[in-house]
Amino acid sequence: MRISICIITYRRPRWLTECLRSLARLIVGSDVDVSIVVVDNDAEGASRDLVSEARGWCPFPLVYEIEAERGISFARNRAVHVATARGADFVAFLDDDEMADRDWLDRLVATQRRYAADVVAGPVLPSYDPGVPKWAIRGRFFERPRHATGTRLAATRSGNCLIDTRLFAGDPAPFDPKFALSGGSDSHFFKRVHRDGASIVWADDAIVREHVPASRATVRWVLQRAYRGGACFAVSERMDHRSRGWISIRLFTGAARSMLGLLLLLPSVALGKAGVVRALQFAFVGVGLLSGFWGVLYREYSVVHGE
Repeated sequence: MRISICIITYRRPRWLTECLRSLARLIVGSDVDVSIVVVDNDAEGASRDLVSEARGWCPFPLVYEIEAERGISFARNRAVHVATARGADFVAFLDDDEMADRDWLDRLVATQRRYAADVVAGPVLPSYDPGVPKWAIRGRFFERPRHATGTRLAATRSGNCLIDTRLFAGDPAPFDPKFALSGGSDSHFFKRVHRDGASIVWADDAIVREHVPASRATVRWVLQRAYRGGACFAVSERMDHRSRGWISIRLFTGAARSMLGLLLLLPSVALGKAGVVRALQFAFVGVGLLSGFWGVLYREYSVVHGE
């Protein structure tokens, strides 16, 4: 099995180094051939020297590519192109702010083989940087849902996944450029291939850990992320559904979530700041659904968080 681990990066040298260090420690089976593809979304190639230095201590072949067109969709598509051109059977995506456990890839592969899955996804656990406030940790705003290994999913994210490269066949841009700066192209891709018959299976023991910097642990960022999530979901849905019935349902859902979140605001005061932000988060998802219905997206990836 030939696997290319693909990392998209943009001006976060310390975190990229930690990510590559974690991959250098991976446990890999003798029947698995691993390479690493780093796609730098900085036209100036800010990470070129870093990756060149990493070749001296990384045990796996390390490929460096620049994608000058700004946007995560373009960088993901470049990574897929490079991996498939190198003959990869599978692509494993990892974000540059994530660190993989030693058995991460081994667990993804084991689950893929057990369930003959087209896509395998795993958990991303938060690793809080110094300065993250207690309300953000207590509110669990950076924790994502987990499932039992073998659970079938309708969609997932690219932060921790293994993808059969046959799903990319004949598609020069599997990650839609419409989501280049907003994010959401990964969820849209996975929903689309699932609808076409691909199986997406969860591997709960394939763990990576994600940096959570203090710059993200703010009320503003949490609410912007909620708004972005609702908007990306609505835009993705509208690209696939245009019936009057769907439009009515989405308008109702967005309005209902917004109003319910505001109604929960007063009683949530008793739960402290985390409770208030949770209620607002619920409302902002609704607002995002409504704005996404009109095609409005929040450009989250125009700002860099981390180092």
